Amino acid sequence: MEFDIGTPRYRPTRICHVVIGGEFGWRNGSGKWPAYSPDSLPSTADIGPGSPTGVTFGYDTKFPEPYRSMLFLCDWSYGRIDMANVSRSGASYKAQHRLFAARAPLPVVDIVANPRDGALYLMTGGRNVQWHVYRIRYEGSHVVSDTESTKSEHPARRQPAAESHLHEFRRMLEGLHQQSGAYVVDGVWPYLGHSDRHIRTATFDSPLGLLSNTRL
Repeated sequence: MEFDIGTPRYRPTRICHVVIGGEFGWRNGSGKWPAYSPDSLPSTADIGPGSPTGVTFGYDTKFPEPYRSMLFLCDWSYGRIDMANVSRSGASYKAQHRLFAARAPLPVVDIVANPRDGALYLMTGGRNVQWHVYRIRYEGSHVVSDTESTKSEHPARRQPAAESHLHEFRRMLEGLHQQSGAYVVDGVWPYLGHSDRHIRTATFDSPLGLLSNTRL
């Protein structure tokens, strides 16, 4: 929160990959977990101080690459829109961000990509500020082809096979959270020491959720 800036418990605006059973240490005030807590999942990217509002991907825009594959993030207090390129990293994701658009004032509250005209629409306002709607469009000569459109819908699928395997393995472990039986516990237990943090989390939630209902 804004009023935590300067305190030891402050954490910057972050992009998080929210997974089944994941814990990010969000608590009120000083009850927050630090980012380095072993029981807390790490962020995908740290943005910095700000007041996060709307987000959207550029899949429905007519922007050229790499903008079509970007995640756009609004910041109300600093009047800016950042963009982040999200890619697979292990069983989760990583992202690098940079500035896309800014002005003073630009208290952005939400953003959406319009598939009809391929432009980004954003709304500003809040706290007795005059409301405005802005449109950001691409006016270059580049025309988005059907091939580019298909690739932009699933950018993470273009990652190496090893990364894809870890993602599929994590989803498999998460699918076991609703099952019962000692065989499930025995099957997932060895992965508590996996080198990937998200695999360990998916494993940890599997047996703990089952032990209370399972006779070993």
